[in-house]
Formats: sequence, structure tokens, C-alpha cells
Amino acid sequence: PMTLCAVFGIIAMVAQLILLSLSYMVMIIPCKIAMLDLVYKKNEEFQEASWPQFFVTATILNFAALGTALSVSDLTLLLVINGAIFTNLLAFVIPPALFIKAQADQRHGQHQVPATSLKNIREFLIMVGG
Repeated sequence: PMTLCAVFGIIAMVAQLILLSLSYMVMIIPCKIAMLDLVYKKNEEFQEASWPQFFVTATILNFAALGTALSVSDLTLLLVINGAIFTNLLAFVIPPALFIKAQADQRHGQHQVPATSLKNIREFLIMVGG
């Protein structure tokens, strides 16, 4: 007989599988775009890569991810490195860098501020010191 705990356990496992699938897609797509640009000099935004280039890149990345998962017995080290580096990048480096880039691009009649301008000192301090 199915107990209430077993039902909640099944629901939790299905929810975890859905979250894992979605997070994998969020992580693999930027990597695939970067590799297409690096290897083939193709801009995926404009779908410049051919189907074979796209599928070969996706297949290699998927097998690389699978090989890494199978070869590493304890993911603790990878999670610690991931948390230590990428959390700080996402919190302190990428937002000011995007702000500086947005100010450097002149669009819609806005005032353009060069990326190396002293007006961006606040953003550079956030990137360096947090």
C-alpha cells in the first residue's frame, strides 16, 4: 500500500528531475553559444551555424558533461569551486560590467560614457571590492 510519505517522496523526485533538467539547459546553452563562436566563428544569435556544426558541438558538450559526472566520484569539490567563483561573479562582477557596457553603447540618444571613463569608477570598485 502507498503511504503518504511514499507519495510525497515520488512528488519530490519528479520535482527534482524537472528542476535538474531546466538548470542543465540554462547552463549548457551559453556554453554551446560560446563554443560555436570560439570554434566556428558563428554567431548563434543569427543562427549562422549549420546543423552539423550545431549538433556536433551539442553532442561533444553533452558527452563532456557526462564524462565529467562519471569520472568525479565526489562532486563536493566542484560545487565548492562553482559556489566560490561563480556566485561572486554573478553578484559583483557581471552586473557592473553589463552596466558599463550599456553606458558605452550609444542608443536612443542617450549620453555615451566610454568604458574606461572615470565616471565608471564606482562600478570598477564594486567589481574589485564587492
